[in-house]
Amino acid sequence: SNVGAATLALRLGTSKLLGYFEAFGFGEATGVEIRSEAAGRRGPPRVGRVETATISYGQGITATALQLVMATASLGNGGRLMQAILVDRVEDAQGNVVYNHPPTVRAQVVSPETARATVEAMSHVTEPGSTAKDATTPGYRIAGKTGTAHKVENGVYSEVARYSTFVGMAPVEQPKYAMAIIVDSPSAGSHFGGRVAAPVFPLVIGPALRRAGIAADDGVDPSTALASLSGPVDATPVVVPWVGEGWRMPDLMGRDVRSALAGLQGTGVRIALTGRGFVVAQAPTAGSIVAPGADVLLELR
Repeated sequence: SNVGAATLALRLGTSKLLGYFEAFGFGEATGVEIRSEAAGRRGPPRVGRVETATISYGQGITATALQLVMATASLGNGGRLMQAILVDRVEDAQGNVVYNHPPTVRAQVVSPETARATVEAMSHVTEPGSTAKDATTPGYRIAGKTGTAHKVENGVYSEVARYSTFVGMAPVEQPKYAMAIIVDSPSAGSHFGGRVAAPVFPLVIGPALRRAGIAADDGVDPSTALASLSGPVDATPVVVPWVGEGWRMPDLMGRDVRSALAGLQGTGVRIALTGRGFVVAQAPTAGSIVAPGADVLLELR
């Protein structure tokens, strides 16, 4: 809510708002080990009452993907902003450590209590009626935030070009991973972050959590967390109705790959598969409207 963000920013005050932007690392290079890095900007040269309201919801600010994911990770890390690194350790052929970059805390930006409350608030983003239902990750609670921003072209905001964004972390109880997904100028269908960027999140974060051996929220073994969702194979035909603006995505959960592919045949969507077995995750989710040529991602196990 732009109105909600602006209201909070005006109550907080310009000086304190800009102070938090700085504390979270926006407007300055992170210092990660790359040859060059954009610093972004925290706002226009002069920030009055109007600008305080507009920068609260992103107008007049630029940020890199790394800055976004660092700020998100700090909330999952008890309010501690960590120094970004690309490689934490290098070993030679004998296993001797020849380079080591231990974790370094840059700042305690907010209290652990505030960080925890914010993560809990962000965990509602996948609930029915919220903005990022497609970020739901089977077996795990996630926290995140969608974003949809006008692109700057020739010094002004474009009327049509957008950045579609989703930033998130998982699992909510003890975050292990944070991730930022940015889609540059989506050209078909929706341009909202919840519809364009959010569906990528479970396809990456789910396998990462399972590879790390992190138990699902219900306590079952991570290797079986998604498989347990499959249930018996559904042999009924897949129905994909045309609703005037596109195909209504069917529920393919629990289907074997042959049934799922046969059901989508003739729709013109582009299907990407990961794994083998039965469908345990799909993006877009059932009920979403997809146009011919849209990408449909199916995770199998």
